[in-house]
This record gives sequence, C-alpha cells and structure tokens, in this order.
Amino acid sequence: MKNLIAFILLLIVFSCSNREEVLEFEKILGIENSQALTLMVSNFENEFLKTEYPNLTSEQAYERLLTDMRDNKFQSWNKLPKFDETDLKQSQLKFEINAYVDSVWIETNENPRIVWQYNFLGNNGTFYKKDYWSSYNKNPSVNKDSIIEDRYTWFVINYPEGRYWKALSKTCQKDKFIMDYLNFSNSFGRIPFEIMASRMLSANLDYSDFFIKRIIVTRVSS
Repeated sequence: MKNLIAFILLLIVFSCSNREEVLEFEKILGIENSQALTLMVSNFENEFLKTEYPNLTSEQAYERLLTDMRDNKFQSWNKLPKFDETDLKQSQLKFEINAYVDSVWIETNENPRIVWQYNFLGNNGTFYKKDYWSSYNKNPSVNKDSIIEDRYTWFVINYPEGRYWKALSKTCQKDKFIMDYLNFSNSFGRIPFEIMASRMLSANLDYSDFFIKRIIVTRVSS
C-alpha cells in the first residue's frame, strides 16, 4: 500500500511539474502563437496522421511516420501540411520558428553574385534583414528567373531569437533529447528529416508528450 501511495504521489508531482513547464512554454511563446501551434498539432493528428495511418493511435502513428522517414519509405511528402495552409493569420508563429527569404537579386559587376535577404523576427518583435550571397556564374542553359524564384523558397531557423526556440530552451532543460536537439539546431540549423527521425527513434521517446509532438509537427510542416 505504501508503495502504491508513493507511486501515485510521484505521478501527481510529475503531472504538476509537466503542467508548469507547458504553461511556461506557452507564456514565452505567447497566447496567439500557442493557440496556432496547438491547432497545427490537432490538424496534423486528426487530418494527416489519421489519413496516412488509419489503424493506429496518434502515438503509434507518430512513431510509424518517423520510422518510414528514417527508412526512406515515406511516400507522402507532398501531403505534409505547411505553415501557410494553417490558420496563422493572427499569429507570428512561423516567424518565431523560421526566417524566410524576402528579397533576391543578381549583381552583374566584375564579380557577379546572387544576393538574398532573410527576414528575421528579433527579440523586440520587429523584423530585421540579413544579407547572404554566393558567386554567380552566368550559364545560358540556366534561366536566371528560375534561380531567383528557387531562392525565394529558402529559409533558416530563427535560432536563438525566435520565441519558439526560447520557450523550448527555457522549459525543457531537464530533457536530454530536447537539449541535444536544440544544441544540434544551433550548430547546424535545420535537421534533415532522416537524421531527426533516426535520433528520435533511438531516444525511445514518449510520443504523447506535449513538447515532442510540437517538435515533430513544426519540423515536418516547414
């Protein structure tokens, strides 16, 4: 009986602690952003996962999705939901996670180069731009407009300034996997699907976990 009581108390303490972490995460991220992210997770589970894996629970479907990605068996890349397809009109969630290219041009001087600007959302809630460039070798067989158009699809993670990353870092310091994920993201940027899936499966994670769900959904939706 004493062991049972101790176990129940442990569950209560863990539940309260986890709840406090969730509340802190949502406070840092902001109400509108948190609501948008919760909507993304709900849509991902109820529309995408249930369609792809109709006979599995949500937790089983998350694990199967990662397994298929790791093993290069996933065939529905074009069906993955995107940020712009979710109702994010009242939030800046996508900008708290990523920075997107909003200007591209080609300089044709002595040293031709292609220049692109990322639009970052800063700590003070305003946007600022960063320029990047690479050398440009004019090739008659390659359409210049197509190069520019492709560059507009580029984006990078808004780490560490984005509130999504700040919220994870602040509230998940005791979670080894999440801290490793943040450190990897800080060093290398966006983690390729296959590598992320392999790391998550090796970590034997709880796919009902509030934070793990959000890490998966934000990565596959961007």
